[in-house]
Amino acid sequence: MLGSQIIDINPRIAGADLRVPEVRMFGYCNFRKAVRTSDDWGSHGGPEIVFLIEGEACWEIVDEQLVQVVGGQAIVFPRGSKHRIVNSVYPPSESLWIIMKDPTETSASSLLTPEAHRDFCDLLNGGGHLWDAGPACLAQVLDLSRLLVDPAIFSGGGLIISEFRAKIHNVLLEFWKTCSKRGLNGTASNVVQAAKSYLQENLVAEISISELAERLGCSRGHLHAAFRREMGMSPNDYLQRLRIKRCCEKLMASSDSITEIAFDNGFDSAQYFARVFRKYLGFSPTEFRARGRSARH
Repeated sequence: MLGSQIIDINPRIAGADLRVPEVRMFGYCNFRKAVRTSDDWGSHGGPEIVFLIEGEACWEIVDEQLVQVVGGQAIVFPRGSKHRIVNSVYPPSESLWIIMKDPTETSASSLLTPEAHRDFCDLLNGGGHLWDAGPACLAQVLDLSRLLVDPAIFSGGGLIISEFRAKIHNVLLEFWKTCSKRGLNGTASNVVQAAKSYLQENLVAEISISELAERLGCSRGHLHAAFRREMGMSPNDYLQRLRIKRCCEKLMASSDSITEIAFDNGFDSAQYFARVFRKYLGFSPTEFRARGRSARH
């Protein structure tokens, strides 16, 4: 029965339940407020796609690479790519996610031909992280999401299974079209790579984005546009998120005061630190520390 896969208000269904061997699992999440979780690094044998329907979320990929996704965009995690929601906090957001199986894990395909399954996974595994889903794809994502929260899925009958199969096929097909039109490129530009390295190495220093752009031999506008396109946020947002991430680690690993942690990580005052912290996480530093320790126990 498909309803057995329901967990709280975030349903998930295994592809095997629909006799769709290309898909390991897919599901829908709707966080109406910020949620502190115990999620840690995860990876899969096949690529994963997360479609942000509403709100925004920020994921961390290895080497402190942060990627922010907003409504209407999709983030792709290639096969074996370790990732986690940054700071273990899901902000208010609505999303649909699909984890594909690697073609070597399946003996037969159902929605796609074996060749199409391989080509689609190759595209996702070799592509970049952040992409606009496109209106046609987003419409299909919404249709599938609404079906996932329909009480009718508890029946698990032939009609509902057939409808699920059709809708998930439409989502994959429309996203494939979007990726093919725009061309996925998995390599970040040199200017963004250099900027990220500089920000990580000078986290607590006074950093002028204009001076950073000049150091890299480009204009501030070019650096800002490249960062937005590849990382989903401005260079200054990236810097603040890195600082907040370090602060979160310190909050959980030490008994240092909020003020000490703020000053040690480039913030001028505890008050300003608290405002920035709440902006990105939805909690105060004190609440974040208390919730984290409560979860441990």
